Amino acid sequence: MRWRRSRSLDAALGAWTAPPERMRKAKDLFAEWNAILDTHQKPADMPVPSYAQVIGVLNKAARPEDTLIGAAGGTPGEITKNWRVKNPNTFDCEFGFSCMGYEIAAGWGCAMAQEGPGAAGGIPIVMVGDGTYMMMNSDIYSAALTGHKMIVVVCDNGGYAVINRLQQFKGVPGFNNLLTDCRIKDRNNPLHVDFAKHAEAMGAKARHCEDLMDLEAALEWARGEDGPVVLSIASDAWAWVPGDADWDVGVPEISQYEAVREARKAHDAIRARQRVGV
Repeated sequence: MRWRRSRSLDAALGAWTAPPERMRKAKDLFAEWNAILDTHQKPADMPVPSYAQVIGVLNKAARPEDTLIGAAGGTPGEITKNWRVKNPNTFDCEFGFSCMGYEIAAGWGCAMAQEGPGAAGGIPIVMVGDGTYMMMNSDIYSAALTGHKMIVVVCDNGGYAVINRLQQFKGVPGFNNLLTDCRIKDRNNPLHVDFAKHAEAMGAKARHCEDLMDLEAALEWARGEDGPVVLSIASDAWAWVPGDADWDVGVPEISQYEAVREARKAHDAIRARQRVGV
């Protein structure tokens, strides 16, 4: 069906091509964006790396035939902005519904599909946050049982960081999204999960990475291992690459809190710029 549509579109376009200045502008903007990414992805003197820095390391380690997979939380926006695609059909981002739990299952499915006739091969590289990992991780066990190879990178930013970002953007102080502001029994002992040990318990090879250099070495090690491999690394809950779209999430019209009232004004401004039906 896609092939027929492409042929129809080619026939309708005929000999038409876009004006040369449009291509020049696109190349200039592309170069400008890559320069921005270089700034955000380079190592910096930070306690823990950002998503952008982790993605930069993954991108460098990935081969053209490898497939990057992501879905929910802060991952979709960050990989869409930061990942530099090396080949067609090697980037799988479930962005429409932010399906928490898609990632690892999709990695296993991708590994199975790579075995099929005419498949390009390569390794599925799954990028997932700690919150999503907690919600759906059991297909690591499935992949270990079947022996399918994938590399899962768990970015541990201490909770649901992107929802915390949205919560605060809409005028609400951080509450119950990051472990640091949750109602927990012992605030001095938030029962941190060792994701590497957890993955090992399901049959995966696993390592916790202390920093970006450690992650780079672990990715090289993971490529040579059989079956699923899980790498965990602490990541920054507050560092994001610019270039976001507006969040059209409702804000109360009436509130006793000034921050919420200001967020409502910003929300109304967002809605005023929308085009109905687009």
